[in-house]
Amino acid sequence: MSERLPVEVVFFGEPFDRKAVIHTLRHLAMRVGWTFKPKAERRLIYASTDNPDEIPAGENDLMILSSNAVRRHMTEGRDPVPIMKTHPDKLPFYHPGARTGQRHGCVNGDVIAGAHALLNLMYERRNCPSNRDGWILFKEDWWVKGGFERPEPLSDLWLGCIASEAEKLGWPRIGKIGGKGVDHYPGTVILTHDVDYFLLFNLRFGIDTGATRRMTYRNNTAGAMV
Repeated sequence: MSERLPVEVVFFGEPFDRKAVIHTLRHLAMRVGWTFKPKAERRLIYASTDNPDEIPAGENDLMILSSNAVRRHMTEGRDPVPIMKTHPDKLPFYHPGARTGQRHGCVNGDVIAGAHALLNLMYERRNCPSNRDGWILFKEDWWVKGGFERPEPLSDLWLGCIASEAEKLGWPRIGKIGGKGVDHYPGTVILTHDVDYFLLFNLRFGIDTGATRRMTYRNNTAGAMV
């Protein structure tokens, strides 16, 4: 078994939630073979600032750009995650101060906040009516409100952006990483209390569950598809 790559997570500015950032990054670290350690040679900087030029980053540092607007959205917002759909990776929370042709190792949108919001059903939880039992309709899912015609594995895509930029910096490849970051394997993961919901999902979108990766999640407080 290969030794895991030590990476130090450095916070510049005040993030929306330090524990949430680390927890979300662990989803990536487990798949690409990283381990988080202080004073490691390689650094991942999560920068919460409106001015990217003030970030004290070295040439081999990996940066994720966030901003004060992201923190406000993650603590108070009820709207879907803002996404730059014209970007190849559909980056969430695209930083207004990001420059075209930014150096390798810089992710110009807060993919951590975006992935955290989707994985934790933030939009659905905040907007679910208090007199409801926790179930929501298709038209109430965040991706419909966000203008998507069908669900996409955006959390994987966004976390994969970090792995992709790490490769461009020459960080050693420990885990299995594909062209867009983490490889996507065909298959279906279902976490549900209601088989009817899953059947309806397939009928609505015409998806071959044996060849398409999707996760359906339902609990007593909120429900969504990511």
